[in-house]
Amino acid sequence: MEKLHVPRIDGSLRKAMESKGIKIHNKMTPASVKKAIIKYMDEHTVIHLGTCSNNIPRVTPIEFRNKGLRIYLFSEGGVKINNIKKNPKVSASIANHYDRKSDYFSSRGIQLWGKAKVYGKDENRKVFLECIKLMGIKEINLPPLYPYKIIVIEPEKIRYQDARNGYWFVTWEK
Repeated sequence: MEKLHVPRIDGSLRKAMESKGIKIHNKMTPASVKKAIIKYMDEHTVIHLGTCSNNIPRVTPIEFRNKGLRIYLFSEGGVKINNIKKNPKVSASIANHYDRKSDYFSSRGIQLWGKAKVYGKDENRKVFLECIKLMGIKEINLPPLYPYKIIVIEPEKIRYQDARNGYWFVTWEK
């Protein structure tokens, strides 16, 4: 069952937000927040993927597409693939550029935690074809013998920040 954690905003933070015309949604549901997160993800194409191996974290910026909350990455390989095979727990972020000096409440983005799976192009043909379709890649344009990898992330927890649209560090959980 999906859950939602909405932090309490009071005192000076509430006053600061109100002075800047920010109104936080007061009737959020897991479904409404999930919808806002998906809309945000649909508007972006770069994710910063965090993996870990032997207690050494690594972050990789990589192009992505999503289908609902499920995230698809098309990769030529690399350390991230080996890390995920050893430890499928991942974290990631997607964010907009912002300038806190000019608009303190303009930050927008998500942090997520979940599990990733790696597929070769021949291991799971259905996932491979779904991913390249979402990415807008035509298989005929790919070198046929290259061992492409697909990473699929299933988020378990997502923190969403978009104060100007009424979301202040709201956390959705699967």
